Amino acid sequence: MPPQTVNPIFSILMNKAPIFIGAISIATLAFYFQIDAFDLGIWTLDYSQGFIKRGLAGSIMSGALDTPYTIDSLRTAFASIYLILAIVLFQFLRSSTITPLLALTFFSSGFMIQQIGYTSAKLDGILLTITVCGLTLISHTSVSKSLAGIIALIIPALLIHEAAALLVVPILVIAMHIKETQLRTPPIHALVLLTVSVITFFTILSINSTSAISQSELIQSSQAKIGSLTADNNAFLVNKLSVTDNINWAITRLLAPETPSRIMLNLIAGLPFITILTAFYHQLKSKVRYLGLSLFVVIGASAFMYILGIDFSRWNAWILTNTTLLILFSAQITKKNLQPPRGTVILSWIFLLWSGPFGVTVALPQRGSLIYAIANIF
Repeated sequence: MPPQTVNPIFSILMNKAPIFIGAISIATLAFYFQIDAFDLGIWTLDYSQGFIKRGLAGSIMSGALDTPYTIDSLRTAFASIYLILAIVLFQFLRSSTITPLLALTFFSSGFMIQQIGYTSAKLDGILLTITVCGLTLISHTSVSKSLAGIIALIIPALLIHEAAALLVVPILVIAMHIKETQLRTPPIHALVLLTVSVITFFTILSINSTSAISQSELIQSSQAKIGSLTADNNAFLVNKLSVTDNINWAITRLLAPETPSRIMLNLIAGLPFITILTAFYHQLKSKVRYLGLSLFVVIGASAFMYILGIDFSRWNAWILTNTTLLILFSAQITKKNLQPPRGTVILSWIFLLWSGPFGVTVALPQRGSLIYAIANIF
């Protein structure tokens, strides 16, 4: 039988164009969505007054931009983050064992690059980029060579946002464990990675708790960078809020009457993807030991954010994203070609017309439909 020929236009569209189209779209959208004052405040936190948790991103920003920051320079910075994320993420998806069309479908989903629809200024874009880079490193290098690189990624992730302990660390530790399991070696590197992560996390919290930065110093330093920030911005309370404070805040929002319906609508928008991921799990479970337990840990760690933060649609997106990344990573390691159930890819694109590609309307139903979101841009 003669070899099948591939239409060159289709090949370009599936292999290269989405990287640039997606990246440009994400960067463009980032310029139009409103930036929340709380998120802007987080980016003004740095180490100029002493150590403070979540201070690394702000320190990098203050070193890269002239003060006071202009809104255009901030939007450019945020768009650049998502440009990098788009390229790294799509390359990871395309290097996995799914079809180019399915890679593009996941790439365009309302949860993979979720923060464009919610706010382009959150730190999640950096954390997700670190996660994908870590998975790529583990997949393509030996466990011994990748260990130092993963540690070098996790420590900055925890310094950028302590939530990385639940959103980034578990999936990278589990990925390392899966790689070692496939090699039939003891999970020593995964254990080292977990130990370093735990020590780093509690060291950050300990140093932050002894910080002598006063509230007035913090506000003054932040307002020097962004003059529009007001003293009552909750970002200035980040270094003072305890875990109990966060839990009480989250539970209050979780018990609000409108919250369950919003979470359910958000999950309904992801049903085709959940169906695909479930099918992938069944195709992989015989090839990856403890895959079910691994997914339970990763999903459970992300879901734990429900009682630590009020952005419930955001945690839904992280759950689906990390589940997708871990399953595709497992398929890469085992070289298992994954096949979605018939019709689910088409169904996914139908749902995307509602929930919006690139996470434009991830915070359903607040953001309405894709058409409504695009209309709001203009």
